[in-house]
Amino acid sequence: MSEHPLLVEHAFAGVTGELKQLLPDLGDVVAVDSTTVRSHSNPNRRQISDPDASWTAKNAARGKDGKEWHWGYKMHSAVDANYGLPLGNMITTAKVADTVKLPELIEHTQSQFSWFQPKAVIADRGYDSKANHVYLMQNSIAPVISIRRSPNKKGFDDLHTLDGQPLCLGNQPMDFIEANPHRGLLYRCPAEGCHLKDSFTGGVRYCDSETWENPYKNPRTLSWIPRHTQTWKDLYDKRQAVERYYKGTKESRRLEKHCVRGLEMVTLHCLMSALTFQATALVHIRSGQKDDMRWMVKKVP
Repeated sequence: MSEHPLLVEHAFAGVTGELKQLLPDLGDVVAVDSTTVRSHSNPNRRQISDPDASWTAKNAARGKDGKEWHWGYKMHSAVDANYGLPLGNMITTAKVADTVKLPELIEHTQSQFSWFQPKAVIADRGYDSKANHVYLMQNSIAPVISIRRSPNKKGFDDLHTLDGQPLCLGNQPMDFIEANPHRGLLYRCPAEGCHLKDSFTGGVRYCDSETWENPYKNPRTLSWIPRHTQTWKDLYDKRQAVERYYKGTKESRRLEKHCVRGLEMVTLHCLMSALTFQATALVHIRSGQKDDMRWMVKKVP
């Protein structure tokens, strides 16, 4: 199998294509993340048996201080945010940063599926970069990415809140009205709360009534789906889909319990885990058990 990894990818693409026929909106909204995959080797020995592996640090679990170090690899995944099904996977050594892999992961998934053109991509702040926001917007994909914030800042500049809402002259967040692909985002002074709303000086309104914002000028903050709206928040909550996928593959698809070394063998193992995950979901749907599509273990009667 290790000599023919493309066969596994073709099988994964075939099963996913059948799922697309049963779930027409599959891939419309995608959650992106990565997870560490340990190496079956001891990094503390003088002669390391897995030279492809490397170290990476992640924030410690809740209740612990500092960072946790992991030795091995990373699986970068694009997962459907509504159904929790994997659409694209790439395996790298552990030290590769998440931020730089987002465009490559999207393009890799598009190379497998001609129908893959997500409307939105959801990711945590590990993917926050101007390059990623611009890349997604230029490809007609709305970025729903949590941004890194400075604890000392009240807004990303003097004219906007941290969530990108422009401030009127009365220093109040303006209301979002609409998004126009040609003009940008339209905001208007709030109907209530601005004490300068109806103030005139020399016949000129003192407070701006409306403004158009260009997302490309501040792509990290001014998303086409404004991050201060409930729509953005509801979409971001769907990021948990990729975490549930990783939990399922680690607990039920032997992503953690393997005995292989080297990037080639670890890649094969990860692809087989994803393939069996997808095949199990397909069987459940065809059996009329759509609600149990992500149930990876046999139920005890």
